[in-house]
Amino acid sequence: MFFASFKIYTKNVGLDLNKTSKIVGRVSKSYTAKRYTGGRGEKRVPVFAFNLDNIEQTLGVYRPSRDYSYLLDNIKLGDTITVFYKPLSSNPIDIDVYQIEKNNKVIVDYKTYAHNYSITSIAIGVLGLVSLLLGIYQIRKTQQSSLH
Repeated sequence: MFFASFKIYTKNVGLDLNKTSKIVGRVSKSYTAKRYTGGRGEKRVPVFAFNLDNIEQTLGVYRPSRDYSYLLDNIKLGDTITVFYKPLSSNPIDIDVYQIEKNNKVIVDYKTYAHNYSITSIAIGVLGLVSLLLGIYQIRKTQQSSLH
């Protein structure tokens, strides 16, 4: 869990957007959709999804609040936007979208993306620490009972 926490933090927090993939394109679709998450607790979560006219990959944004009204109001068919992202081919909707800009205005801020991943990283780290402490407690308890 500590390794996972570290990996999530280092891959998603503190990125230099100038060193990420960037694409400027015209929005050909803008909608909400369900995206499958991986892992043991596989489920479908709502995301804001969009397509650009010059890339085949569907891009998306996940918000823990699951409120996408602002994005639906500000990213519309025909808009030209700039997207900073990490190309992903393993899921039909790539939610590794760091920032979206339209008319020199930030619509989706990288700070929000980084914040979400830092919270996730911290939560996993704390869960790992609790698991470690519970394991140590259980080992000591077992050792003490075997001495008596």
